[in-house]
Amino acid sequence: MALRGLKQWERPIHHSDRGCQYASHAYVKVVQQAGLRMSMTEKNHGAENALAERVNGILKQEYWLDANFESRLAAGKATVHGINLYNYRRPHTALGLRTPGMVHDYVKANLIVNNSPNQTSTGSASFLDRRGARAGEHAAAPLLVLARG
Repeated sequence: MALRGLKQWERPIHHSDRGCQYASHAYVKVVQQAGLRMSMTEKNHGAENALAERVNGILKQEYWLDANFESRLAAGKATVHGINLYNYRRPHTALGLRTPGMVHDYVKANLIVNNSPNQTSTGSASFLDRRGARAGEHAAAPLLVLARG
């Protein structure tokens, strides 16, 4: 199962389209025991989870992940490459033209610094957006994590 491939601190959101295999009590229990949050459409309609659908569309359209690959290995390599490009090379206007990886790394570093008993720094104001929201509070551009099975 893909859960074995997660690092101890990684807890992605599990999104599904409400297929019977994903809605089964046994499956939901395993996902919840792993500490993951579930995201599932209410009426089997993709527009209900626009963020997940948008990210999937970007990966398919901009990084050609809807192509037919010669092997599972080739598909896996293309997926890792596409996710890396999305995370670290594709700036987002919702993040002040920073990449999700930049914001994630900044927030992660500041959480470590701010939780240190010797530090009280609140971080740089340069990672605040026009509305004054802190970096990482934007659901518009999540950091993608590839869970391997």
